[in-house]
Amino acid sequence: MTRDELTAISTQELEKLPPDELEIIARHFQTEDRAELARQLADEADEMWSGDHEAPVPEDEWPSAHLQLLLGMHRDEKREALVAEQRRIASEVIDGLEPARRALLCWRFHTTVQRRLVALVAAATVRALEEELIKTTSFKEAAATVIDFEIDLHIDEIEDHYYNGPDARPIGDGREIP
Repeated sequence: MTRDELTAISTQELEKLPPDELEIIARHFQTEDRAELARQLADEADEMWSGDHEAPVPEDEWPSAHLQLLLGMHRDEKREALVAEQRRIASEVIDGLEPARRALLCWRFHTTVQRRLVALVAAATVRALEEELIKTTSFKEAAATVIDFEIDLHIDEIEDHYYNGPDARPIGDGREIP
């Protein structure tokens, strides 16, 4: 396939993109000129796929496949940045806990490794938000709520085991207090 044919296909593929995705591609190629975008997309697609004699897609789909690859990389970068921000916020909330509550949180999540604790809290917070168990838009408030819930739940479990578990001992000598 000639470079002109790839450029024509690239032009068609670029026209199909919604404005937000077109903006991502324009930032990638550092130009907003549609003709230049199409040319660079064709060049990059040709460079990426032409060396492989058994390319996973037909030649006329190289520009489309390359666009999907670029947009996927952007989504991955955006997702990684979001996860990093969520972990930073979770770490900040954990660092603000009193030592006794932090110890209970570590016990609840069965780890004293800070990185792991932060990841578990962040994941629990994301899940609580996705399942609409928390009615807030602030990740920091949601993380604090999840942490408080997990600590309080753990305290309740400890008390239940202590007072009602198989090893529970009656308070005093077993007689009722008048």
